[in-house]
Amino acid sequence: MTQPDTVTEPKKERQRSPNYPAVGLREAVDRVKRLYEADGKAGAPAEIAAKHIGYSSAHGQAMSVLAALKKFGLVSEGNGRLMPSQRAIEIINLPEVDPRRATALREAALNPAAYLEIVESHKETGLPGNDVLEADLITYKNFNPKAVAGFVRDFRDTLEYAGIDVKDVLDSSQMTTTANNTQTGTDRNNLNNKGNQSDFSSIFQGGGGAITRKYPVDISIPRGLKAELAISGDFKQEDLERLKKQINRVIENLEDAFLD
Repeated sequence: MTQPDTVTEPKKERQRSPNYPAVGLREAVDRVKRLYEADGKAGAPAEIAAKHIGYSSAHGQAMSVLAALKKFGLVSEGNGRLMPSQRAIEIINLPEVDPRRATALREAALNPAAYLEIVESHKETGLPGNDVLEADLITYKNFNPKAVAGFVRDFRDTLEYAGIDVKDVLDSSQMTTTANNTQTGTDRNNLNNKGNQSDFSSIFQGGGGAITRKYPVDISIPRGLKAELAISGDFKQEDLERLKKQINRVIENLEDAFLD
């Protein structure tokens, strides 16, 4: 007797939610303050740091919170330890009225890529109501419907804690890194002829004006890997600090990607 063919249902791909902090900035600051009080600037290995920020062991929730501290730029990693960052130390130690603390809070709040994307996409209109924002995140950003309300709650509390008005946030897309295919042949020749120089004085008009051409900077990394930065347009001295912050944010997000 012939057996009927068995129809195998294709496996559904697991939908991965966006990478965002497991807690808001207010709780993250409280946790990193405990780490700082226990271990100072030296920090501790992750397993011990999990206990020092208030957990009984390095279980899943504890490690998720430690990852959140990294997403806010409140800890750095080195020599097998998680250490409070300079940003965290400023938030912990400086008075609330100190503008340097306010700046550190704002930078921390906008450090997670998921937070920054939402802020920048609503900087002209302001944030909608929670129900609208949650629906948008589920529909267009693949958020888990069971977790999106908690994310929105933490996100809004983070903005309030950092004193951020969405309409006042500058567009970080003013500073972008560009891929190889955006570079012209002339740009590459100029770079090669200058031998990857670190002296940029010759690319400014009058020794410090606007950049009139695109000058990529090749950063040599072992194994043939190469990172590139290209700057074009009316670049002025006051843009330097903003550029540094954006590059640091890219590096921190890359570090987060290796932890996930």
